[in-house]
Amino acid sequence: MVSKEKMASALDFDPLNSSYWSKNRHDIVFGANYNAFAIKFTGFSICHPVFDDTNVLKYVQHSLRSAMSSELPTATFLFLSNGENKSINAYRAFVRNNPNYCTTLGFIPKTKLTYAVPTSWKGVQLNISSHTWSMDIIAVWNNEAKQRLSDASPNWLQTLQRSITEAVWENNQYLAREDTDHITNHVCPQYFKSKREDVTGQERGQNANVHPKPWDDKQFELKCPKWKLWAYTDGSCIGKAGNLIGAGVYCPQTKAGCYVDSGGVGMTNTINRAELTGIAAALTNKYTQIAMDSACSLSQFRKQLLFPEMQRAHIHSNLLKQNVSMIYASPEPICFYNVKAQFNFPSTPTGTASLPRQTAPSALALIVHFTYSQVVNTLK
Repeated sequence: MVSKEKMASALDFDPLNSSYWSKNRHDIVFGANYNAFAIKFTGFSICHPVFDDTNVLKYVQHSLRSAMSSELPTATFLFLSNGENKSINAYRAFVRNNPNYCTTLGFIPKTKLTYAVPTSWKGVQLNISSHTWSMDIIAVWNNEAKQRLSDASPNWLQTLQRSITEAVWENNQYLAREDTDHITNHVCPQYFKSKREDVTGQERGQNANVHPKPWDDKQFELKCPKWKLWAYTDGSCIGKAGNLIGAGVYCPQTKAGCYVDSGGVGMTNTINRAELTGIAAALTNKYTQIAMDSACSLSQFRKQLLFPEMQRAHIHSNLLKQNVSMIYASPEPICFYNVKAQFNFPSTPTGTASLPRQTAPSALALIVHFTYSQVVNTLK
């Protein structure tokens, strides 16, 4: 009756089950369902998670809440690693405190646990060490699941015991108990009841004939397909006292570069002036699609266009007026784009010996070394 597998992967799921859930999102392409904790367990499932005491407790809690909140027959058979000292495992205490929903059917001693023999290996074959822990077999279920099992196969437990001969089975008489009151120490949170049920899970093999085309996914498309037509500007500043400032413009389509001596003196010798002179050079060369990494320059343009009186005392007011006048005089609309540049180039990049001193390395990184892959990352 078990038809679902939780906490599996595309490499180790049981092919006899109709569906399985994986913690790895990329297993979806192999027919897996992603994130078992996002849904309520229903029906009959098997779960063998990787051992971690905190995560194992989370698995048991989720199974219990599913059994408590579901009106459908719900049973999750958990195969959980158990250390030498059973009393310190958090999930063991949780199982003991909720006997009406959690039943320990038995355990497999560590001496009976064996690894599958590898069929191939790289280099020297390694000797696999012996297990240092046993494995508990725990059923987390509701009364509806117990009744369904009894109706479908009255001797199902004996059949299970014959199937797993390595296990030491408990003498459980759960079917004879009258657990109609369902007394439990655990309260199911309200938010858990609103989770969707796993009856809508993708069945394994459902997409067996579908060949994924990851490069057709829209997330891999460029947000700006015509990025090569843009003009990219950047300004730079070297030093604290006696700054050297400069700027440049570069168009990938024409591979045309323009290097600018920003001409700052004293208090106007700033990075802000370098950025503005780079934009002014792009406007002078009749570019209408201009990209920059200076949000400050865009903000100053906006203020100059909407509230010019606020910019009268700005140290670069004349430069701002010049840029705005070229925008007004342009026969075509001017579009500005704020892009993100992240580069780290040496102080004297190869092929830049003929560039003016004022054009600093950080500006060259954007202006001269703007390759295709860097533009893709920037525009995304």
